[in-house]
Amino acid sequence: MRFLRVGSLSGTFAVWLLFACGARSSLDFPLAEAGATTTGDGGHGAVPISSGGATTSTGGTRSIGAGGQSSGGSGGTLQASAGSATVGGGFGGFAQGGFAQGGTLAVGGSPVSEGGTGACASGCGGGSVCQNGVCLCVHGQHACSGICVDNDSSDHCGAACTPCVAPAHGTTAPCDGNACNYTCDAGFTSCEGGCLDFMTDPRNCGSCTHDCLGGTCEAGVCQPFALAENQQNPLYIAVGATSLYWTLSSGAVLTMPIAGGTPKTLYPGGSGAEGIALDDRYLYWSTYFGGTILRMPLAGGTVDTLLTTDRRPIGVAVDANNLYFSTFYGAVMQLPLAGGAPTTIYPESTTFCSGVAVNTTDLFLGTYSELYEIPLGGGMALPFATGKNNVFGVALDNDAVYFVEQQGSPVFRAALSDGTVTTIIPAGFAFYGGGIAVDARSIYWIGSDSKSVGTIYRLAK
Repeated sequence: MRFLRVGSLSGTFAVWLLFACGARSSLDFPLAEAGATTTGDGGHGAVPISSGGATTSTGGTRSIGAGGQSSGGSGGTLQASAGSATVGGGFGGFAQGGFAQGGTLAVGGSPVSEGGTGACASGCGGGSVCQNGVCLCVHGQHACSGICVDNDSSDHCGAACTPCVAPAHGTTAPCDGNACNYTCDAGFTSCEGGCLDFMTDPRNCGSCTHDCLGGTCEAGVCQPFALAENQQNPLYIAVGATSLYWTLSSGAVLTMPIAGGTPKTLYPGGSGAEGIALDDRYLYWSTYFGGTILRMPLAGGTVDTLLTTDRRPIGVAVDANNLYFSTFYGAVMQLPLAGGAPTTIYPESTTFCSGVAVNTTDLFLGTYSELYEIPLGGGMALPFATGKNNVFGVALDNDAVYFVEQQGSPVFRAALSDGTVTTIIPAGFAFYGGGIAVDARSIYWIGSDSKSVGTIYRLAK
């Protein structure tokens, strides 16, 4: 905002101009010698310029009334000590002692103020000021709907001018100039724009975005839940991209969606199905009494026999080139998927072998009392977890090997990096434990009661 004041001080006619962003200017004009005083025509009152002299005023309507109010002329010329200074035509006028937007003030014909052009031509409102012909908010403020507000305003936060509203279980904190802030109540933690209870929230259990995938959250830990119940003596399980597959002691093979649904029978059985595995095309499983390794397309269809043996195959695993199976007689065999005879990678022993799992370098084998690691490139089998009670199901991901003991159905995780074993599900969860499978998000396993009626469980990792 600019202010222009005209007065009579010690024989000098003074004009002050105050700029909104800049230094205040003071322009002094020497008064005329004593003589006649002439006032402009058509005004609301006389304009005393001096006690006399040659100062004249001609032109359009102009007056200075009481209280310093005036409405400027539209074309008049104010001359003091003729030739020494002029305030020329185009005056925007005086209002409440201030200088309205518009007009040109010149001393000796030279401009000393901004012109009335651009955004400032009709005046700046909402608390803004004119700077270089543009109406702007001062430092520390921003414009919201034509009004300048403080940057930290909780009612007009950031460039979007958003009102700040605290989420449930939270309290609004001041805007930081860009975004709304809030603090969470005791017992709640900030997570994805809300205040959540990590102890009970099943979608944010223990930490932000840790989803229990259908299970409940208790004390910050996801709980297992049943996907399929009342299965008659289920044994081993495998998981694909969207579906689960498992075997029954009757020889049947069943499937259901990971997300839940009604199980359906893929293969009716009849020869005592055992271990099961899959790749991106086929489902593979063993039959204990039939002594076979069978294969079927994942979508269902014709069942092929890959191998018939008298060694009673149990656990099954598969990689890109081979199928692996354990036997009742304590051996682990490797069968080429392209065809050919099986070879022995772990010799027969007095120990009973059960579940197997394989990655690119090692095979893991469950026995009566240990979980063994067997190098695929050849070498001695080494105990990976000892002192166990009949390791039944075995599964792998990139970081750990998971296994289930048959008695009491406890579920364990052993880190591949150092072999550290942690208990996921304690003993007593079910009477018998069965097979286990894992994917990127969950653990799936079989637990049965004392009558071998089983349930397929899921637990978010």
